[in-house]
Amino acid sequence: PEPAVIVEKAEPMRVTIGDACTLECKVAGTPELSTGWFKDGKELTSSQKYRITFLNKVATLKIMDAEKEDGGLYTFAVQNDVGKSSCTASVDVLEPPVFSKVPSPVDTLKGSDVILQCEIAGTPPFEVAWFKDRRQVRSSKKFKVTAKHSVASLHILNLESQDTGEYQCKAMNEVGKSTTSRLSFLDLLAVPLPSTPVMLSLLTILSPSLEPPYFVTHLERTKGKSSEKVIIFGSPIQKTLQLCGLEMQNQPMLGNTFVKSKMMLDFRSALPH
Repeated sequence: PEPAVIVEKAEPMRVTIGDACTLECKVAGTPELSTGWFKDGKELTSSQKYRITFLNKVATLKIMDAEKEDGGLYTFAVQNDVGKSSCTASVDVLEPPVFSKVPSPVDTLKGSDVILQCEIAGTPPFEVAWFKDRRQVRSSKKFKVTAKHSVASLHILNLESQDTGEYQCKAMNEVGKSTTSRLSFLDLLAVPLPSTPVMLSLLTILSPSLEPPYFVTHLERTKGKSSEKVIIFGSPIQKTLQLCGLEMQNQPMLGNTFVKSKMMLDFRSALPH
């Protein structure tokens, strides 16, 4: 009689989570041959999870719908009355990347730095890419792209108006890819510039916006003119008109219009000062 031996051993397997995989061994020896599959020292039996067959001296173990817990070492053993043999094969269950944490929308000041971070779950290593308004950004003087362990970071330096927009992170590994479903919006907050009232001036109150308002042309002292014009930039803008330090509202002698960042003052009946 010939002892039981394994002629072809099971190969290590790498399977994507949710898929099936099969371990296979070919044996030789004089019947009767007794076979078994084991994981963590426990013998496996046919079930919805495992399909075990032994036909024509080929033993197979099919793992159905692989889960993370199915990863590990599997042992096959065969024996008869005159001998026994065994072998071990590993099964790695691979997971595509999934974002477990994504950055929230950011409001910050012009000239500051900001770091956007994503945490990634799945099977490393990951290949990570960042996108602004759906165009990829790469490491430069403006951007620093890093990926360490399961954390992907985008460091944006010296924020400017053109840095505002929608940012996304994409992660890939050998079994899949994932893109942050929620966009991270980056906006700038403006710091209002101080303004000092003059004899006749337009004061501004600034809500958070991309740029603070500023005067392009200023009012000048004038004689005999029926109107004076001042242009300002910034959005949104709230305006206040003062004459000699007093706020002017609903004055029949004074008309004003404000269209597209331009104010026109119309003195309907000018009196000597």
